[in-house]
Amino acid sequence: MSDRINGRVASRDHARKRHHALGGYPRQPQGEQVSDSTANDSVSVVVCGRCGVSNTATRKFCQECGAGLWENCPTCSTDCPAADSFCGNCGEDLAAAERLLVQESQEQLSAIEEMSRKGELEIAIQKLRALTNEQTHPCLESTRTKAKKLLKQIVAERDHMVQHAADAMERAKELCDRKEYTCAVGTLEEIPKPFRDTHIRSLLVDTRKKTERIQELKNRLRKREGVTELQRLGTIDQLLTLCPRDTRVIRSAVELRERVMKVVHRALRTCQYQTALSLLEAIPSQVVNKAVKKTQIQVTELAYLASELELAPHVTPATIEAGKRLLRFDPGNQRAKRLVEQMIKRHESAKTKSPTQPVPWSPCPEQTSLDAPVDVASMPSRTRFVSLKLEQDFSLHPGRYYTACGLALQGLGATTVGLNLKPGRSRRFTSLYHLMRKKPFRKSWGIAIGDGGIAAVCLALKDDAQVIIECCQFVPH
Repeated sequence: MSDRINGRVASRDHARKRHHALGGYPRQPQGEQVSDSTANDSVSVVVCGRCGVSNTATRKFCQECGAGLWENCPTCSTDCPAADSFCGNCGEDLAAAERLLVQESQEQLSAIEEMSRKGELEIAIQKLRALTNEQTHPCLESTRTKAKKLLKQIVAERDHMVQHAADAMERAKELCDRKEYTCAVGTLEEIPKPFRDTHIRSLLVDTRKKTERIQELKNRLRKREGVTELQRLGTIDQLLTLCPRDTRVIRSAVELRERVMKVVHRALRTCQYQTALSLLEAIPSQVVNKAVKKTQIQVTELAYLASELELAPHVTPATIEAGKRLLRFDPGNQRAKRLVEQMIKRHESAKTKSPTQPVPWSPCPEQTSLDAPVDVASMPSRTRFVSLKLEQDFSLHPGRYYTACGLALQGLGATTVGLNLKPGRSRRFTSLYHLMRKKPFRKSWGIAIGDGGIAAVCLALKDDAQVIIECCQFVPH
């Protein structure tokens, strides 16, 4: 490009001498500039910068060699004769301005190549498109050709990187599905930052957090002092959730399971059923074997029976039977043996005094955790039974029918609390329901499904607003 500009300067010197010999350009008044629209009209003869032949000013190309007779000033964009050394409008040295313009464009091209090497392809593409603009100065033709070639290469590289980022994202998702988060982080970090969209960045942040969490849990697992077996089980369970295929974690979980089973057996020998059950329930499901399942079933029943024996509010045949069953499973439980003997004595002595009244055993709390009052489960005081046998059946386990009675009272509209236990109705039956409610219900069933079985109670409302219990049934599971 510099050789081309130097050659152009030499041809201009030759053309300028020939042009002055032919009479030169008409002189312009000092301080007056030639406008773009009249630049061609102010010149009568234009000498070709290539072959030196004189041409009329109205021509754009040389009549002898076809070269261009006019050039654009790089500074003010005025059309100047190709043989001129300085712009007639702004006085700029045309050759020097062209050299400066070419130098700046080459520096821009070098900067764009550096951007491409850094991965800033989108910015490089925008700048190259500006360089390849056809309206740039003719002296930049060589630079424009290089820019077009480089633009094609960078666009192809950009498209390749976009496809690479999409493929890496899919591989990372598959790795995350397999819970291989460390590999997923490595795959996502291979994507250059300019090609990480919102989804890629979000997944990368999430997988990094999970890998950090895994490392934190592994460090916690290495600690030996001040950590209980229950805490270790929780740590192992979280690790197996995050990395279920990690062989080291699985091996640690199996070793911890064996140690926990020894602790469970020691707890069972001292009748600490709830402690043993808590440890068994904390064993991660990934390493639970048949022995753990069998022990857990046995301990669950022992804990339930012990709870019934300790916390039963009343002495009933059912609680006595629960105590006997506990002793069959664990004959060495001396406390359970004493409690069962006390229950039997208390129940036998109470049968002769008031057979319909429950025998108190464990005191009830004054209120629940929700600050609701707790009443002793006893016979209802404001209802009557249709028969003595029904009253006797109800008195054996009055607490198991309370929820069903409440539901039946809801159906009769005889409750005094604002809590509504009735299920919602669909809109298609709303009008029919309101039509039926114009006449109050006189009989209602309440059915409650609990842990022990299904309780059903039928209540009837008499004309004097007296509630009668007509039927009560309990079907154990």
